[in-house]
Amino acid sequence: MENKIMLGEPEDKKKSTAIVLYLIFLFLVMSLIYRAIILFYLPNETSQPVEQAEVVDPDKYFEGCDLKFENCSDADTNCNLHLFCNDQKYETCRIYDCGDYYGVAKRVAGAEMVFVEETKPDAARVLEKKTECKGTLEILENDCVNGKTEILSSVVTNGECKVNNFMVYFKEVGLRPIEFSSVENEQYLITANYCGDLDKVVAVGRGGVSIDRKRF
Repeated sequence: MENKIMLGEPEDKKKSTAIVLYLIFLFLVMSLIYRAIILFYLPNETSQPVEQAEVVDPDKYFEGCDLKFENCSDADTNCNLHLFCNDQKYETCRIYDCGDYYGVAKRVAGAEMVFVEETKPDAARVLEKKTECKGTLEILENDCVNGKTEILSSVVTNGECKVNNFMVYFKEVGLRPIEFSSVENEQYLITANYCGDLDKVVAVGRGGVSIDRKRF
């Protein structure tokens, strides 16, 4: 009897081990099936349509107004209302004549269009300002230093007109960003972040009035 019991113990252990392994396998299979069901029925958030902001047409925004300047963002254009577009560098700046006021639609590159209503300036004062700011621009020196163009210029105006900015154009790349500082009376050091052949330099006075330009 003792021998029979001893012979039966390994068989029982094998059966117990097999049952445990089967239960573990069954648990793993059920877990995988459960995860698959969850993933299948989980809503796909990335597939939801994204609502885009409405793009406003400036012609419709200022409906009933006359388009006076299609783009007045550059002081070198024949736009006598550049003072509405010179607070920063705009990609486009459209100006509409709306009777009692000017409608301005301007946009910085990569941004949304901004709409502004501007009071019409006094015509006599604008003409006076333009007359005061007209003058001469002379280029005294032009050198390339450490990958930047340094331009020493002299600006003389007909009246009391502060130089607000310079616009530097290169033949290869067009307009480039600049920094400038007053060196001494009527002389300014202009630094552009590019070295190349100059095409044009424009001195800009208050209100965006073009003082003078020098072509090369």
